Amino acid sequence: MGSLRQWWRRAAAAVMDRRSLLLSRVRPRRTWQCHHRELDAAVIRATSHEERWVEYRAAGRVFRWARASSPSSLAGPGPGPIVWALGRRARRTRRWAVALKALMLAHGVLLVSPRDVGRVPFELAKFRDRSAPPALSAFVRAYFRYLDYRSLLAAEEHLDIDSDVDKIAKLQLLLELLLQIRPYGDGMEVPLVLEAMDCALIEIFQVYSDVCTGVARFLVDGVQDKSTAAAGVNVLWKAVEQSAQLSSYLALCRSLGVVNARRLPDFERVVRHDDVREFEGLLARDAADEDVSQGAVESVR
Repeated sequence: MGSLRQWWRRAAAAVMDRRSLLLSRVRPRRTWQCHHRELDAAVIRATSHEERWVEYRAAGRVFRWARASSPSSLAGPGPGPIVWALGRRARRTRRWAVALKALMLAHGVLLVSPRDVGRVPFELAKFRDRSAPPALSAFVRAYFRYLDYRSLLAAEEHLDIDSDVDKIAKLQLLLELLLQIRPYGDGMEVPLVLEAMDCALIEIFQVYSDVCTGVARFLVDGVQDKSTAAAGVNVLWKAVEQSAQLSSYLALCRSLGVVNARRLPDFERVVRHDDVREFEGLLARDAADEDVSQGAVESVR
């Protein structure tokens, strides 16, 4: 009975994808919609209802368009049409596989596009697929929370309004959201979920590398004022906490069979518990010496 139900689900999904492809061919071109029929078809194929795999050929075609999206490029549509097509596809779906593929595709576009593509063009914070186990919908929501914040940080990069410590704190929040992209129930060892975790794991290594660089720079540059010192201590303690979480996440990925988990090395701790305690002690002694000096100056007056 279970296999028959799965067959009907796949047959219905195939019909829905074919219908979407047909509509993309007959939909009229309107400049205000940024409509591009070939791109629409590629997005539909890359975000099909098929729960067992990703259509890499179609996804690669979308990524090639995204890479060629400089203002002077004539090789294909820029991020505007890509973002519009992705947003339209994701906003209409109630199936977890389509939503997750749309998130993975948007993630790839964000990484390869040479210009800012803005915030994620759809809202999946309350996504729920009532035809599938709740754990799969929770996984989709976790991926969306990460990608939405990731796109916000990308949009803010050129503003340069944050201090170095603030930038580290934002990266640590991004890392925290990445670590939430994990199974929320049993039976989630399906290829599509593992593929999404593979994407998350690669991003985790990149973000953690940026965090390590930022922490090292903070320790070398020294503390400029008391507020920076307090924020810096919080960042260091967070780094200690996340080091353990990262090792646990990597072990989980390896146990599930995530492809890159077997190839990537173990995480190196950027800072240890004793290091932070020593740093706090140094700050406390500096503050005490400063108070003594200030008291001596005032007594002379």
